[in-house]
Amino acid sequence: MDSLVAQGEVEGLAGIIWSTNKYLYGRLKDNPSLLEGNSLMQSFVSAHENMPLGQFYTIGKAIETFYQIDSATQVLLNANQHVIEANLAEIETIDEELAVLSPGPQYDSLLQQLQELTDLITQLTEENAGIYQGLHDARVQQADALLSINSAISTSEAYETNEKEFFDVYLRTIAKDNGQVTPTQLTTLENIASQCPAEGGRAVYWAIGLHGHLDGGLLEIQECGLGGRSDDSSNGKGIKQANSFTLYPNPSSGDCKLVYELGEDNEGKILVADQFGREVSAYKISNTSGQLILADYPSGFYFIHLVVNGQAIQTEKLVRL
Repeated sequence: MDSLVAQGEVEGLAGIIWSTNKYLYGRLKDNPSLLEGNSLMQSFVSAHENMPLGQFYTIGKAIETFYQIDSATQVLLNANQHVIEANLAEIETIDEELAVLSPGPQYDSLLQQLQELTDLITQLTEENAGIYQGLHDARVQQADALLSINSAISTSEAYETNEKEFFDVYLRTIAKDNGQVTPTQLTTLENIASQCPAEGGRAVYWAIGLHGHLDGGLLEIQECGLGGRSDDSSNGKGIKQANSFTLYPNPSSGDCKLVYELGEDNEGKILVADQFGREVSAYKISNTSGQLILADYPSGFYFIHLVVNGQAIQTEKLVRL
């Protein structure tokens, strides 16, 4: 299959071909060993590197690093938080002792301890706040740099323009810890989300997820007006265009909601794999629509696969903070 994609011999709607090319390009860039001694794959990567597909991949990879914290900083933050929590517990104990004591030397000594603990909590809280502010400022600078790169990308196809517009909204909001979305930005996401994913590309799913995160509502995935017709690329197995899912929020530090649609009479499952491709979880789905809550996964990158009637239909990357 990879060879057919690299040779441009995959047939189907433009958005599906674009998504297939992006998936292969990303896999090759993430696993350079796959390029060794393979001139076909090397040529495929070279052909797309300076084109919108490769440029959007670069932006996406840069976004993945936004919430990464170096180990030394993480150790310091955790240590400070541990001391803060321990001091709060000690303050609670001192408060209980003060409640039953009368004024005197012991009472004054406990008040002194209380003040010292409070001062240290204030100091460490301010230190952590300063670290987080520095990380935020760095993200804003990174986002501005990526916005400049994104605005310079020349697009001609709908699926390319969709990704460019999606990244513009994402980099101006979530990437900058800015939850204040403008009506124009919501309209942009709604326009992308209203398209057929098979024509508008994966940005259609991303727009649905981002809109849900920013606005709280969930837009419906379009069925492309196929009226339940089997997708011609399903090799006669009757996989319908309705099969799809969206994730939000993504990146996520807590629960991530997966909302799916499954064509009638289809059997499907959601597979969760880690960054090395090892299966972590599997969820069987049978209803025509529904949702799953993905939680309790350690920080890192995960690949979420929708498999219908034994065929992989859609793959998205989930970032756990």
